[in-house]
This record gives sequence, structure tokens and C-alpha cells, in this order.
Amino acid sequence: MTDFNWLRTRTDTPSRGGSVVTSFDYADVTSEPTEGGPISEERLWETLTHFLERVVPVAEKAGVKLSMHPDDPPLSPIRGVGRIMRSIDNYQRLIETAPSAVNTITLCQGNFTLMTDDLPAVIRKFGKKITFVHAHAGYSSFGRLYAIGYIRGLREAVYAG
Repeated sequence: MTDFNWLRTRTDTPSRGGSVVTSFDYADVTSEPTEGGPISEERLWETLTHFLERVVPVAEKAGVKLSMHPDDPPLSPIRGVGRIMRSIDNYQRLIETAPSAVNTITLCQGNFTLMTDDLPAVIRKFGKKITFVHAHAGYSSFGRLYAIGYIRGLREAVYAG
């Protein structure tokens, strides 16, 4: 996530079971560019490619996996900053940019759900390239419990065939 971390416009949105979650409404985001912006998607791909070309060989030698987290939320641009880890196609491009076992994916349940209508198919598509799974940190305890249950259900559905 270039120039700023994950972004929310509210931190007190009521949700299931009485939980409180963070939320994002694009209409509430200022259009004023960030201090570091504007940054184009093309520039981000160039920079990411440059980074991967240099870091992947070192990670391979060290036995370290790199795991790319999606932009959160997966929208582009936000405040003049392009965001490239926001679609299934762009994740495919990431994998093809550096075809290595150490170039992997963080499956952030919330963001990948926003990228597709068929999350189990995406999980099957990327398979072993997914090396880390989690739910958004912005959830309350009840929200996290729900998300963990959802992740377990997805796992069971995938492995059940």
C-alpha cells in the first residue's frame, strides 16, 4: 500500500452480532492529493518489478517467502495514489512478474471478497501461492471471531472438494 496504509472513513460501524467494525465510504474521502502523490499505477508496477528483480533471488537463497497484501480498500486511485494490488488480474500479473516459489500472496479475506464474486475459485486458482490468510485488523473481538469462523469454513469447503 503505497504512500499510506489501509484506509477507513469510520471506526464505529455496527455489524453482525452486535460487533463494531471499521468501514470505508469513497464519498467521504477527500480528493486532495497526498503529500507523496500523485503516483501512477504504471510507476507502481515499474517500482514493484524493480524491487522483485532484486529481492526475489535473495529471498530464494535465504528461504524467505514474500507475501503481497492487497491494497485496502482495493480501489484506485485514492487521493492521487494509484493502487495495483486491487484485482485478481493484478495478482496474476504479480505472480507472472516474478515466477518464483517465494513470491506469494496474502489472502486478506475482506479485500479478496471485494475483488471477486467467487472467493473459493480464487483460492483454488492461486492454490499454493497463498501462504498467509487473515481478516481485517480493524474488527472488534466479535468481528474477528466471525472472520475466523468464515476462514475455517472456506478452508473446509476448499479441501472438501
